[in-house]
This record gives sequence, C-alpha cells and structure tokens, in this order.
Amino acid sequence: SSDLANAKWEVKELGLEHNGYVDLLLEDFKHYRTRLAHGDLYKEVQEQLLDYGVEHVAVTLVEGLSRVKRCTDEGRALMSLDLQVLINGLQHIVLKDVKPKLQVVETFIKEYSKDRK
Repeated sequence: SSDLANAKWEVKELGLEHNGYVDLLLEDFKHYRTRLAHGDLYKEVQEQLLDYGVEHVAVTLVEGLSRVKRCTDEGRALMSLDLQVLINGLQHIVLKDVKPKLQVVETFIKEYSKDRK
C-alpha cells in the first residue's frame, strides 16, 4: 500500500496509462493463483482462497488510497482508471466477476473526492 500512497496523484492531466503498482499487483496475484494451483488443494478451496485474495486486494487498495495526502480531480480519475485496469486483469486471473468485491474501492474513490472539497 505504500507504493500506492506514494504514486503521483497531483497530475494536471489524465493520460492513458495506469500506475505501475497495478501491474505489480496483477503479477503478484498471478503468482498467488499459480501457487494455489500447484498445491494439493480441492478446486473449491482454491476458488475460495482466490476470493479471499481479491478481498485482501480491496482492503489494501482502500488502505493505500486513504494515505494519499494530495490529489487533483485528474488524480482521482487516475485512481478510477487504475481500478478498472485492475478489475479487468483480476477477472482474467480469477475467471469470475470480481467487481462486487472491489466495489468498496470504487465507493472510497468517489467519497475521497467529496471529502477533499
């Protein structure tokens, strides 16, 4: 979450690129899935642990974003872009809809902008 809090959120204009921490999270999650797949676990247990992993990602994102001190409207839009890229990536890894588990992050981003105004 420190990588997330230390990302540059005071951007002047929104580009097309998401932040690098998203790629790191997705790579870590791929490794997590691979380790689960190579463990001697029932498929149902693997799926449950992947669900817990997605929930942990959501908590980590909210924790990291809550540490951001300064952010422009464009920075908040970048937070949303990062979240969408993360959701799309996780859905390819987990092979199910992860959006409900990450809804708390989307809500936090929306509320973050209200609190800062």
